[in-house]
Amino acid sequence: MSFASVNAPEPARLKAYPSQTDLEPMLLLFQAGTAYRPGPVMASLAAPQASAELGAWLDTHRPLPFLVVNCVCGYRLDKWHVDGHHVMPYRPRAGQPAQSGVVPYTVDVAAGRGSIKSSHTGDAKGTYTQVCKRCGKETPLRAETRMRLYLSALFDNERIVVLPPVS
Repeated sequence: MSFASVNAPEPARLKAYPSQTDLEPMLLLFQAGTAYRPGPVMASLAAPQASAELGAWLDTHRPLPFLVVNCVCGYRLDKWHVDGHHVMPYRPRAGQPAQSGVVPYTVDVAAGRGSIKSSHTGDAKGTYTQVCKRCGKETPLRAETRMRLYLSALFDNERIVVLPPVS
């Protein structure tokens, strides 16, 4: 053992990801159908609001990791992160000024870029369709579905979310 390795400072520890016992009550909220309530405007278009219990849990377990999203065929579709109380696609915009009220992935949708297709691009946290460029599968994803898939992947200690087959 060298002298340098003995006296080297310990690396900074990252906050531990939520344990299975922490995640289990949140997954039960989804099974009971009480994790979200409809948004203030038309429920099919507006983003649903997280329940107080889910919101408090998300607030106490930050920072949460980015998770890669894959199609069933194995093609990488996206990367998800938790923004507020919603799971959203991650779109870094280096060197571009931030526009208030504009969510970066909606700009991509409007321009026809990326793997997301939506008829109402102004709804950043509601329903959109994830499209695989390899196999062509289209998976509609509601806010509740994204959060359930995200928390289930964390529960299973996975860093990759595989979208379920569409029936």
